[in-house]
Amino acid sequence: MKNLVSLLFVFLALNNILGQDAVEPLEVKNTVILLNTEPIKVDLASNGEIESIYGIEEGYLDGYNLVKNDYTIDPEIPGAEVEGYKIVFVPVTNLSFDENFATLNSSCIANLDAVIRDIRADREKKIIIKKPVSKNIILNKNRLQAILDYLKVNGVSRGIIDFEDKYDDTDNFEINVVK
Repeated sequence: MKNLVSLLFVFLALNNILGQDAVEPLEVKNTVILLNTEPIKVDLASNGEIESIYGIEEGYLDGYNLVKNDYTIDPEIPGAEVEGYKIVFVPVTNLSFDENFATLNSSCIANLDAVIRDIRADREKKIIIKKPVSKNIILNKNRLQAILDYLKVNGVSRGIIDFEDKYDDTDNFEINVVK
């Protein structure tokens, strides 16, 4: 009887261990997404995360007319300190999304494009994303993912991005480029 109980415990432990390792792999689909107005060929996982980026899909939008607006941000004086880094680019305070949406609007895209141009000009710079701490955690998580996906598709490495929490009454994200 004692051996039977021991065997049962071993069986249950193995079953539990094997059951935990059986994680379903995400389905990855090769597709084209629109980044601003550029068709980009990517591998897209079933959870919405971009796995691989292959580049611009030439000829994908032939016959269509898409308009890309060029927006700029208002200049401010750089040079303030942010937790040990020196701000070398204007803090972008205009990453405000449309209410209850996590998609990037034209204002967000324009400001992110300005950050990307600045990062490409000096590869030693880093990005600090100040994310709002509010009661709408899921919406802000999706908004942050939209920002990160946009930066990733535009060639910004995740390794140069740091995060800070932002405690105020707004749900706006702030981005500082630091060196």
